[in-house]
Amino acid sequence: MTGTVPSLDPTLARRVRLVGLDVDGVLTDGGIYLGATDGAPLEFKRYDIHDGLGVFFLRDAGIKVAIVTGRVSDSVRLRAAELQADDLSQDAQARKLPAFLRILARHGVAPEEAAFVGDDFPDMGVLRVVGLPVAVAN
Repeated sequence: MTGTVPSLDPTLARRVRLVGLDVDGVLTDGGIYLGATDGAPLEFKRYDIHDGLGVFFLRDAGIKVAIVTGRVSDSVRLRAAELQADDLSQDAQARKLPAFLRILARHGVAPEEAAFVGDDFPDMGVLRVVGLPVAVAN
C-alpha cells in the first residue's frame, strides 16, 4: 500500500543505544544559503526547532546522539553544540560509514544497537549496517 508506514518492532527499538543523524535533508530542509562577508565565505542552514526537542528526549532516555554529515560547516558545529550531541563527524568526502563506525567504537556501541536517520545516497552504507535504519522522504 502506498503511503503506509511499517510498524516498528518494539524489541528492535529497545536495543538502540545510539542514534546517528544526517544533517542536510534530515535536520534541515535540504537547502543551504551561501554568501560572503568581507571576502569570507558563509554558509547557513535552516534547522527545525522541533528536532531539538526530539534530541533532548533521546538523550534524556539515555540514548546517545551523533551527527554525521558529508559537508563541513560551522553551522553544523554550532547546531551540534546547541543540541549537546554526543559526537559529531563532518567529512567533506562524505565517507559516512567509516566515520560512523569510529563513533560507535568510541561509545562502545555495536552497529545492531544503533539507529541512523538519513535521506540520500551517501547515507546508504550506514543504513545497511545499523539495527534500525530510517530513511526520511524529501
